[in-house]
Amino acid sequence: MSFDEIRKDRPDVVLVMVGTNDTEDFVPEAFRIRYSVLLDRVLAESRTRMLVATIPPARFNKRKRGTDAVNSIVRSEVEKRLAQGKAVRLVDVHALIDPRADFADNLHLNDAAYEKVGIAFADALLAMPPPPARASYP
Repeated sequence: MSFDEIRKDRPDVVLVMVGTNDTEDFVPEAFRIRYSVLLDRVLAESRTRMLVATIPPARFNKRKRGTDAVNSIVRSEVEKRLAQGKAVRLVDVHALIDPRADFADNLHLNDAAYEKVGIAFADALLAMPPPPARASYP
């Protein structure tokens, strides 16, 4: 979904889990800037709530340093926006996933792991206050 679509459609909730591909050739400041812009542009829509996830560990904890660095930035950027009163919550997917058992192959999570992720997003959404009511127009 593009930012123009978000402005046009005005969703109540946006789910974000990005950054796994950034762990290979990780440039921390470049990632932080792009991630910060993403969060701010989505949260600029006053009704939109965001659930932002850390990325899962790689299978057998390969690329651990990159994954930890990405997740550190994700956590700090969410904390900044929470401190500003923004409607954003962190879903700690990294903590949910067993890097030895929750993969279908060397890259993709298995069905049980995706179920864990889905339940974590649902629980986080249910714990958030509802969005402000939409203005009705005659």
